[in-house]
Amino acid sequence: MNDIRYYVDLSINFECSDNIVRFMDKFLKINKLGVISTQSINEKWGSIILRVKNKDYVLNGRHSNYPHLTYVDTEFYSHEKVSSCDIIVVTNFLESKPLLQKLSGKNLGFEVLISKLKYMKADEIGKWFWDVKYLSDLCRKHNQQLILSSGARDIFELVSLRTFNSILAKLNISPSEYWSDLNMWLNSRLRGGFIDFN
Repeated sequence: MNDIRYYVDLSINFECSDNIVRFMDKFLKINKLGVISTQSINEKWGSIILRVKNKDYVLNGRHSNYPHLTYVDTEFYSHEKVSSCDIIVVTNFLESKPLLQKLSGKNLGFEVLISKLKYMKADEIGKWFWDVKYLSDLCRKHNQQLILSSGARDIFELVSLRTFNSILAKLNISPSEYWSDLNMWLNSRLRGGFIDFN
């Protein structure tokens, strides 16, 4: 098993500033961030990954300096676009099983957003955990990567490393194994820009 180098939240869906990047690292212990835009970031951070919608895959200007991953949401995907992306955001667990089987062995990331938990009732939370555990088992079976992300739309939805690890434990997933696997997956999927600032 590889060393864990990064604790990662690949879905920050609001404008991040340098202060938020620092806050995430220092207080939430998340040191690699997937962001939708780098417009408010002025410093060069080795911890930033740009999230690009698969249909908008052309990068230019300041965005081209960052490593990036392409993603598609299962609600809006078309079959020809899915196989060329890096991350599939799972919004419907029932539709994920045939997709996992069809794309078996492509080593894609199947991303689940934690922010949805905040707005669920108790019985829905239990079903969410069951669905994510099932998705995790399918990912392992079909050589795909399960990705837990905050899905934060504002600073109040950011998730700490401790919360990520608690959710992983509830899913009966070893946090150290999850983070190690995610680090290896990132190393194999990141494109463009600079990947390492050490």
